[in-house]
Amino acid sequence: MRKKTVLTPELLPLVIGQFISSWGEWIFDFFILIYVYDKTTSPMMIALLTIVQVAPNVALSPAAGIYVDRHERTRILFLTDLIRGAAILGILFFDNIAVIFWLILLKSTVSVFFDPARISYITEASDEASLLTTNSAFSFIYTSTMALGPLTAGFLYGRFRMEWLVLFVALTYFISAATSLKLPKAVKENQNEFPDARPSFTSELKNGLSYLGRDRRIQRVFLVSAGLIFAIGVFNIVEMIYCQSVLNLTDEQIGFLYSCDGVGLALGAWLIGMNRIRLKNTLLFGGILLAINFFALAVFRNYIVVIIGNLAGGIGNTFILTGSQTLVQLFSPKEDIGKIISLRYTVHGLFSLIASFLGGIALSRIGSVPLLVFLGILAAGISLLSVGMDGIGHDAVAADF
Repeated sequence: MRKKTVLTPELLPLVIGQFISSWGEWIFDFFILIYVYDKTTSPMMIALLTIVQVAPNVALSPAAGIYVDRHERTRILFLTDLIRGAAILGILFFDNIAVIFWLILLKSTVSVFFDPARISYITEASDEASLLTTNSAFSFIYTSTMALGPLTAGFLYGRFRMEWLVLFVALTYFISAATSLKLPKAVKENQNEFPDARPSFTSELKNGLSYLGRDRRIQRVFLVSAGLIFAIGVFNIVEMIYCQSVLNLTDEQIGFLYSCDGVGLALGAWLIGMNRIRLKNTLLFGGILLAINFFALAVFRNYIVVIIGNLAGGIGNTFILTGSQTLVQLFSPKEDIGKIISLRYTVHGLFSLIASFLGGIALSRIGSVPLLVFLGILAAGISLLSVGMDGIGHDAVAADF
């Protein structure tokens, strides 16, 4: 039996760049959360921070997908990393929350173009038989930095000036941009032929929406994953406040707890890569593991139990993100993969945006513990909608995992 090639030479520079920039990204996401809360002590400001990070996905993802389908992916990867590094570097020159939020908005806007370009490049450089394993390998790399990033940030935040952390994060993006220059070009054969004959932006967007409207498999993936993303989005608002106000944890303890999320995410990627779970069951088990995480925090106010719950939640998070991404990749025509993936980001972003807004309001009105119980029930219920998910027709390869 021929052994599947998971990380081809075409993907190796992307692997190195993603590891470096993801490490910096998780450091930034963790310490900026603590920094904003320390400066404002407002749950609504935490919710606003999340909205700033998510809103561009909702507004720009369809346009980003069309742009990615029309242009060379490696150039997009290089420019987006370069601009993101510059946006982070700009924080060094301002000590104003409003300006920092604008710079984070710029970073989030550019990231809308980075992710479809990365996924499209991986799809083109991989064969269908190894796509799930390749996705899980990239997910493992990304999530292992989630374990490393918050742990690093929690340790360094109180010991060094924030400026040094910002400088380090910006440097990781610049290094990642340099590695993307080593990527072989993976341009479609007809990508640059007859540019005047290309469909208009509006017609391309209609084509993507039309395909989404016809394919019930993708609709189901979108529905279930978006519901679970909503639960995760509310939880992201609750967790930091819960850890500080209910558990009274220090910054280092919170950093370790977030690192356990990363370990769980990496473990979930390993389980998928080793075919320990069938692809069509990833959303079901992902939702159940999320529910376990939410109930553990609500019922057992014990640091060790919360750590175990976060490990389970991390595994579930990976099952949801990697499983839904792979199903969409397999169910979509390759020539439209950028558009379909971007529509997925739009739907997920919209539900995250709603979750951030409602989560901030609910947290201030009913408190963290009742909200965690509600999220546990919601995640378990939504996950049941994925029972029986399968592949049909030429994409039946999805059912073999």
